[in-house]
Amino acid sequence: MIGEKPKKSWFLEGKLSDGHALLIKIDRFPFTVGRDKNCSLAIASKTISRRHSEIYPQGDLLAVRDLGSTNGTFVNSNRVTAGVFLRDDDTIAFAEQQFRIYSSEDHTTGSGQQTNHLSAQQRGANFAAFYDLSKREEEVLFHLLQGKSTKMISKSLFITEGTAKNHILKIFEKTGAHSRFKLMTMYNKFPVGKKK
Repeated sequence: MIGEKPKKSWFLEGKLSDGHALLIKIDRFPFTVGRDKNCSLAIASKTISRRHSEIYPQGDLLAVRDLGSTNGTFVNSNRVTAGVFLRDDDTIAFAEQQFRIYSSEDHTTGSGQQTNHLSAQQRGANFAAFYDLSKREEEVLFHLLQGKSTKMISKSLFITEGTAKNHILKIFEKTGAHSRFKLMTMYNKFPVGKKK
């Protein structure tokens, strides 16, 4: 059963397999994901089922459930079937299409939505600039923050696993992070407006 619309605004941030970055507000419920063009988020990928999964409100939180897809829905790498609650900065994957979900208090509408979108993009750009990451390292960082494995990163960026691993080690060296978890924690705490 679909609950009332939550007070917070929720967003999905990710990159499609064609390389296009995506930041979308979850503003209608149920929010359906699938290959069908009538879905709230239509993803043109053979790995995505016609109606893959749906996101729906539960109080001030959101939950996701799989709709019997072929390749599965995952939250923080765990496959889900029945409804699973979502939290800020969870990684949600529809087959191999990975996104980060986050919320913000719904103080504004209209132009305020654009500010939220720009803030998320600005954080990534400023983080990369602050730690002197190259353009390629910034791309690898983006995939790391989605929880992708080295193998998945190499496939997404059309590079060898060895090259992907070297970029990851370089990112760790430049940021001082010694693990993916530490890197994600540093990124999430990084002020949006902070610059070098």
